[in-house]
Amino acid sequence: MDQASVPIARISDDLLHRIFLLVVTEAWNGRGTSATHPWNNMKCLAISHVGRYWRKLALASPQLWSYLSITLSTNVDQIEAYLQRSQDLPMYVKYTGTADVAQPSSSRWGQNALVPARNIHRISEIHVAELRSDDILTLLSVFTQPAPLLRRLYLHAPAQLIGPSMFARETPALREIELSGVLLAWLPYRDMEVMILKDQFTPSLGKLLSTLKDCPLLKVLKLGMLGSMRSPNLAFNTDPLPEAIELPRLQEFSLSSMMATDIANVLKYVSFPSTTALDLTFNHYNLPLDLGKECPSLRAIAAEQESVILELTNVLEWSTQVVLRSPNGKLRIEWERFITAGLPEIVDTAGLSTLSFPSLRHLTIIANSFRLLPPQWRQILARVPTITSLELDIRDSMVPRLFDALSPPAGDEVNAEGTDGTAESGPLMCPDLVHLKLSHVDEQLPIWYGLTECIEKRTADGHCLQTIDITSRSGEPFPDEIESRLKKCVGTVSVHCDAPSTDGRSFKVELLHDLRSSLYAQNG
Repeated sequence: MDQASVPIARISDDLLHRIFLLVVTEAWNGRGTSATHPWNNMKCLAISHVGRYWRKLALASPQLWSYLSITLSTNVDQIEAYLQRSQDLPMYVKYTGTADVAQPSSSRWGQNALVPARNIHRISEIHVAELRSDDILTLLSVFTQPAPLLRRLYLHAPAQLIGPSMFARETPALREIELSGVLLAWLPYRDMEVMILKDQFTPSLGKLLSTLKDCPLLKVLKLGMLGSMRSPNLAFNTDPLPEAIELPRLQEFSLSSMMATDIANVLKYVSFPSTTALDLTFNHYNLPLDLGKECPSLRAIAAEQESVILELTNVLEWSTQVVLRSPNGKLRIEWERFITAGLPEIVDTAGLSTLSFPSLRHLTIIANSFRLLPPQWRQILARVPTITSLELDIRDSMVPRLFDALSPPAGDEVNAEGTDGTAESGPLMCPDLVHLKLSHVDEQLPIWYGLTECIEKRTADGHCLQTIDITSRSGEPFPDEIESRLKKCVGTVSVHCDAPSTDGRSFKVELLHDLRSSLYAQNG
């Protein structure tokens, strides 16, 4: 067959070059430990061996050779060939692939790092990932010269390690950095667009805010801080004094620290748009904080939320976790305690007690072994008076006590302290509630009776439910007595059973309050 008649021969050189570049960049961006053969690591090398014409075209394009993936199978000659063929273009360098190798040679990594390190003035991007900690230290130790073109730096270690001083602390073009497991001294960041620093040494508040002031175009900021910030009031502290900072382009903002006051202090000085996705993690020590008061930007985000999810988890009496998040992903706040001080205490310092949601209409509570009494459930529900819809996914969490908290107050007949475990005097919780959904609830008669009595009391008090939706997983028939009593109080009662039947299929039962209306609708 005439070579000119082959379909691929009809593609112009420009288009073929674009295809080659797409293949090379996609391979470089997706490089992982699954590619162990040199041809998989270096797509341009493979392209240049297909045929004379492709080789000629590849060798004539320095851009194709500027993406360098280095593994244990890469030799120095290959690295030098890439550097030569890429001419003076910026280089993109990625080191991967020894995390699962038993005993790779660290000296081999030193040799593979020296050649790019001698050309650090050309490197625009460096990735180090999926390597053993010793290999990472070997690699990083050779990058001691300034990196004038370095724009992106990604360092990921499988275990925490202290990295050496790199690039003589001169990276004027750096715009994106992501560190995970590699602790580096705080760099003179400036004009950054992405800063993802996980589990890093904690700078002082003044130094952090000064850095953010120098990064007005920041889009992503994720800080995981080890230790506590130095107080600006210390006499020997020469760091800049804290000042208010605006980040108008911030899209993602994440903070985690063992010191709640450090997170609160950062939030106090930093303002950002209400469109920012915010993620906060408080570890170990919790303090009573009004996060909305501390951070007006956070208050603005909370004010826009119409639905939130509250997750409550208690594990073996030694770990307690509270997560407050929005379904749209705009807000997530987590509190975790590893030393049990009693569940009531964490309710005082976590979750809904820290933030107000004036526009809230729907609340989902997911609780697992979070065994609270009515006063604590009432403390949670008192923060959401505007909700009209409540979803409960509660397992082994004393759910009848939650029904007690939802019931109308009993007035003077009950101990005002509520220490007897029943309803106490005070306002009705969630007075506008009209939709209730239950799933994963322990299906025991005392729980169904507690639910029914709560709804009956609310109905008698003039607060009727329009719908109740129950998902059963026991496979047992729903109690007739409970069904009958619920139908007298609620507009529509739906019971769904997700438990597998004897033939392996699931079944669903709908219970309607007004049978006549249902039949009329079916008959048109």
